[in-house]
Amino acid sequence: MRKPVRFRFFWPLLAAFLVLSGCYHARIITGQPESDVVYRKRWVSGFVNGLVIPDSIDVSSVYPHGVARVETRLSFMNQLVTILTWGIYSPMEVRVVCAAPTGQAQVLQRHDGARLVEQAVQQAAETGAPVYIQQLP
Repeated sequence: MRKPVRFRFFWPLLAAFLVLSGCYHARIITGQPESDVVYRKRWVSGFVNGLVIPDSIDVSSVYPHGVARVETRLSFMNQLVTILTWGIYSPMEVRVVCAAPTGQAQVLQRHDGARLVEQAVQQAAETGAPVYIQQLP
């Protein structure tokens, strides 16, 4: 007995879908240097296949120097839960990498030495960042 045509391609298509689907991954890079401090939350709740986005994650108290990178991804378990709930509940994983503290580098032209030192001290006081003075040959 022959299988109906509509089911002949079901299993190969299902296998191809599972193998080729992968895990969704998005990355936002701010360009700031990264530190070793990482905030990770494996289960952030979203709804209606991501149309209702998860609540904001406030990391400003943990990361005083800002954020270097934010990554979101859907793991296998996240996708499985989304499928089992018909897309009503759609969790995701979030990973935030803290920015490393940086100093400002500024090359000043050679002029009066006392004036350059005064400018460097003023700049350090205004920005709160270290200022280096180097004598160029």
